[in-house]
Amino acid sequence: ENGSWGSRLGASTAGGRSAGRKKSPAPMLAALARAPEAPRLTPEERGEPQPFEVDVVLRFDLSRATASDDLNDTIDYASVFETTRHTVEERSFHLIEALAAAIADAVLAEHKVDDVEVRLRKPKAPLSGAFETVEVRIRRRRDGTKR
Repeated sequence: ENGSWGSRLGASTAGGRSAGRKKSPAPMLAALARAPEAPRLTPEERGEPQPFEVDVVLRFDLSRATASDDLNDTIDYASVFETTRHTVEERSFHLIEALAAAIADAVLAEHKVDDVEVRLRKPKAPLSGAFETVEVRIRRRRDGTKR
């Protein structure tokens, strides 16, 4: 709320093996980052900073980390947070779609995850009516699938 980056992190051990099915990667973390400025497209938006929120959901096999309880066997969410922050702060975007895609691509390139989903919300979008937020979701998979 103070205009600087902040985070709230959580983990999930959902997923895993089901009888007769191939093992699927479990969602690892949802890293919520709040940033002081969102991409601004219209002149009205450019006149005033637009806050936004980013969730980064990673999917990969958690079995080694849950067995070892060792950071070396998992993804360091502080590193994912830094990748996200670097993408936001070092590049300029007009569209939240482009920013979300850039974050997803950077996380997939820099971290050993099978799948990443980025949800980017812009709660103060310039809309003339009551709304909670505007959101875009981008998903990238190691196999090259894009959504």
